[in-house]
Amino acid sequence: MARRATAVLFACVLATGLLTPIQPAAAAAGCAASPLAGRPPTPEHRPPSPEQRPRFSEQRSASSGHRPRFSEQRSTAPRSSTPRLSEPQAPEPRSPEPRSPAPGDVATVGAELARRLRGVTPPARLTVPTWVHVITDGVSRAPDSAIRAQLGTLNAAYGGRFGGVDTGVRFRLKGISVTRNARWFTDPITHERAMKSALRKGGPETLNLYLAQLGDLVLGFAAYPYWYDGEPALDGVVADWRGLPGGSLPGYDRGFTVVHEIGHWLGLFHPFENGCEEPGDGIPDTPPQLRPANGCPAAQDSCPRPGQDGVHNFMDYAQDRCMREFTPGQAQRMRHMWAAYRVRGATKLSR
Repeated sequence: MARRATAVLFACVLATGLLTPIQPAAAAAGCAASPLAGRPPTPEHRPPSPEQRPRFSEQRSASSGHRPRFSEQRSTAPRSSTPRLSEPQAPEPRSPEPRSPAPGDVATVGAELARRLRGVTPPARLTVPTWVHVITDGVSRAPDSAIRAQLGTLNAAYGGRFGGVDTGVRFRLKGISVTRNARWFTDPITHERAMKSALRKGGPETLNLYLAQLGDLVLGFAAYPYWYDGEPALDGVVADWRGLPGGSLPGYDRGFTVVHEIGHWLGLFHPFENGCEEPGDGIPDTPPQLRPANGCPAAQDSCPRPGQDGVHNFMDYAQDRCMREFTPGQAQRMRHMWAAYRVRGATKLSR
């Protein structure tokens, strides 16, 4: 989730790709050429915790029936001045993602969404077909048990079982692929295009979740639905496998990084988008918010306008223990974005 490193740097590496004009198919549906076209998203990022973090490793034994399990591995090597995966430095809690929306995108997407929804009835409920792509260096990887726990967490979070509303969104696991590639595993940002081009399945309606080891500054990143027309091959969500339920990232070990990043994939912005200024994140029932939440504050009110900051919202940057809800407006926006951008029929990338 690019979301998880709560700082002025955002933690949600959003999909790569330039924003290009709406395709002819969209125009035929009554959409004007998008003002978002041709403008690259601006950088964003985000870091986990200051401590040295253990990592999962897959261990197989006859007694366990060859089922992978989590184990903590801590480095005993002396610290050096160069940050390493096993030796996280202490960046600010949550930093910006590699790619993020441009400042005016909330307003522009809102207007474009209204055009795309003319004559369209958004669904009250929807199920997202989901492929999980496990990347490994041959030593560490996300176990299948953690992946299935993550799917359960997704359905609980989007079903309102932690708090907030039932969004009407559910996720169905279509399959799990495992790929051994040390470069993709340790640097999925640099190798994003090669990784996704080789592994991606389905069309705009299919969620592709890539699990690798992102390092110390980024917990995850996602592609917004309105980026799909310009870069369909780069669609999907990338997350650090150590942030899955039961993972080893302190403060980010309940699987809510993936919940947050998929919120972006379904069209939600951060609640602190545009600070205290209109249009904020474009959702009427999320109060304006000047800055992301850090850690797990009991409450925060950073703007003079009515309403406290959504520190418990899945789209903020609080730690997992603090997150628990989506609002009714966010639920409606995700279903509207689905109807406008993700129900587009078969594509050349479908398999």
